[in-house]
Amino acid sequence: MSRLQRYADYVSTLRAAGVPLASYACPYCEHVLEARIPSGDEEPYDTLTVCPHCGCLFMQWTWADGHTETKRPGGVA
Repeated sequence: MSRLQRYADYVSTLRAAGVPLASYACPYCEHVLEARIPSGDEEPYDTLTVCPHCGCLFMQWTWADGHTETKRPGGVA
C-alpha cells in the first residue's frame, strides 16, 4: 500500500469517526493535507510531519480554531 493510500485511509477513518479536521498545504509541494483539530481546552497540536505526497519533513501546528501553521526544518516557513 502506498504512503498516499495509507494517508487517505487514515483521514477517512477520522472523518467517519466525526473527528474535526483542518486543511493546510504542505510547505514544499503545496499538496492539501488535513490535520486533527484539538478541542477548545487543549493546547495546539504540534507534530513532525512527513508529506504523504512528496515525502518531505516539516513541523505542523494546529489550534482549536482550525488555524494551522507549518515550518520547514531550519526555520524556513
